[in-house]
Amino acid sequence: MAKHINHDEQVINSFRKLFQRLLVVIGVCCVLVAVRSITAHVVAQENRSWMISGAAIRGLSGGHRKTTDSKLSWMAEVEETEWQYLVIHHSATKSGSAESIHEEHLNRRDAQGNPWLGIGYHFVIGNGQGMPDGTVQATFRWKEQIHGAHSGSEVFNARGIGICLIGNFEDSQPSKAQIYSLKSLVKILSARHRITPERLVGHASVKATACPGKYFPLNEIRRAISKTEDRLAPGLIRK
Repeated sequence: MAKHINHDEQVINSFRKLFQRLLVVIGVCCVLVAVRSITAHVVAQENRSWMISGAAIRGLSGGHRKTTDSKLSWMAEVEETEWQYLVIHHSATKSGSAESIHEEHLNRRDAQGNPWLGIGYHFVIGNGQGMPDGTVQATFRWKEQIHGAHSGSEVFNARGIGICLIGNFEDSQPSKAQIYSLKSLVKILSARHRITPERLVGHASVKATACPGKYFPLNEIRRAISKTEDRLAPGLIRK
């Protein structure tokens, strides 16, 4: 009888040891799966230099928001680049949106034959035809703080924030809402990056073009950023 009990205890101990070993194996497998998942995520982040996010691939900031409504409409998703210029454009069309410009720019290629990532501007301001009048929309180039494709100049693409207003200002003036939103935007950007009025330029100052049009009030916009820094809240100034 005692031998039978001892045999049963040995069997139970054997199963217990086997179960413990199985738990160890399962634990090791879980750790390996977690490590592989983390490694894959890190590699994906490292490879992101040539990729753009799902939201960015549409060239959008994630919604139509006026700069005057929320500072989130102009805030980037990463640390801001050292920008030196503000370059103003018009779309040279009666209507349009960030989406339509993005689709059109996807069909363009650079001097080396490489396709564009998409919309070349950092911000687009609507005129009520395709986008709500005065709405400021940040594109993926601003959200991810990458170079523009808007000026025809390496320097101004690399260091210039491209802002496009929908409309043809060879034919008419921008809307009051567009001018108000543009002034609000450039005040913030110029203060954060110490951009002086003379560094706010129209596209025509960089390249032989009529852009942003003869009816665009460039000097009025420049005056709006004079001494802007003194009038803005300290939290908006980039140290």
